[in-house]
Amino acid sequence: MKTENEPIDDVPQAESGVAGRRIRTPLVLAIAVVALVGGLWWRSRVPQRPADAADAAIPQPSAQDHSDSGEHAESSTDQLRNAVIGHWKLERDGQRLLSLRVDGTATMDVTLTAWQAVLFGERMRFDILWSLDGDALVLQTTGGEPATAVEAITKIYGVVRRQPILEIDQDHMLLKDPDPGERDHDYRRLRTR
Repeated sequence: MKTENEPIDDVPQAESGVAGRRIRTPLVLAIAVVALVGGLWWRSRVPQRPADAADAAIPQPSAQDHSDSGEHAESSTDQLRNAVIGHWKLERDGQRLLSLRVDGTATMDVTLTAWQAVLFGERMRFDILWSLDGDALVLQTTGGEPATAVEAITKIYGVVRRQPILEIDQDHMLLKDPDPGERDHDYRRLRTR
């Protein structure tokens, strides 16, 4: 004979939604932590690429070079510096919006997709100091938000990234990825109105 509190048949009762979530949340976090630690370990095992001829600085004209009119000609460094200043967009593993300002500061707003968004969050902002080293763009992360995600990314990729500029014109900037086997970064210039 069955009492009021016993199930009517032998079918097990379904778990409540809250209990199911209690199990899934730690599991998702554990998977994310394992993936992050694995990524950090793998990154530490990748040898750094030695400098090669492609990364050598381009020759710079001396300050004594003059144009035909007798005025001081703009150096190739100044030309390159003026060319990189602006707003750039990269579609790669999400979207990166890079704003390089005249004063040597920059921001990169990143929107991640897929597994990267699970690990680091969908959106991040990096605060950057930028400079030129010959024909390379040097980006040094100084902070950003969320701070924990920015710290994790800089542990993986480093605080300073030196990327040789392979091509640049009014519409695009192609930067060599410093990591062996990775695709180069093909930024498109954003036009402001």
